[in-house]
Amino acid sequence: MNLPRENKNSVFYALLVIIVVGASIFGLLFAIGLDKTGFIMLPLAVVFAIFSMGLLYLSASKTVVSEDEVTSKTMFSQKTLKWSEVARVSGSGHAIKLHNSDGDVTIPISPRLVGYQEIVEWLGAKRPDLFNQQEYSRVRVNLLSILMQLLGGLSLIIFGVLPFILGDYSSRVIISFIVIILMGFYIIGAALLAPWSISIQGKTIEIGYLFSRKTLTVHDVSSVYLGYSQTRRGRRNYYVQISKREGRAVRFSSLKPSMPIAYLVFKNWHTQGTQINPAIQPN
Repeated sequence: MNLPRENKNSVFYALLVIIVVGASIFGLLFAIGLDKTGFIMLPLAVVFAIFSMGLLYLSASKTVVSEDEVTSKTMFSQKTLKWSEVARVSGSGHAIKLHNSDGDVTIPISPRLVGYQEIVEWLGAKRPDLFNQQEYSRVRVNLLSILMQLLGGLSLIIFGVLPFILGDYSSRVIISFIVIILMGFYIIGAALLAPWSISIQGKTIEIGYLFSRKTLTVHDVSSVYLGYSQTRRGRRNYYVQISKREGRAVRFSSLKPSMPIAYLVFKNWHTQGTQINPAIQPN
């Protein structure tokens, strides 16, 4: 990574969202008629203004990474930490925060930043001691995300059986809602069969599933990777992938304390384990 490197959100994208949302909301109100919607125009305008300012504030934030320090800049403040001053890390979801020893300086690094993966890699390279397997020996999947998947799948199944409850047995309706029911079962099955936890024990990791456990040694793993999938709206959903030398890779999409922390812990575990035997190197 060429340093110093400035990573920031897209202000253009934020403005585009504001224009589209504003045009949609107020265009609908005008279409219905001001005589019917005039009473909600003012409070809606206030809410829209707060939403717009918040979005612009977030989009104006940026992170500057250099050889010696990391700096977080917003509209109203600037915080800097030297890499040697970072005492601990924290985070949730896909984000990560850097803290100094006194606790009075915290630099959040947003996963919405362009080049977020490079920042995570650089953090791991500069301060690998912050991601040791002794402190993070057990990482769990975010149970809330699993619960949301289960509820989403159950909702589809309930929605899919409604035509049968209401007595609509036309072939077109039945086929459509059978597809919805199958989608619901697929989502529930994916949530129940996905990995729920991962424990590091020396040179091995134990991956816990709902009904079973699987053990991998450091030499069974070819690489550890932080990747993402991108939605049509440009949102990036990060995941940690543990690729095996034989068999299918194991992918985690929601880990606690956070995805980048878990990724760097697994990466350190794999790097340190394979360095012991130079003949075995990750692909």
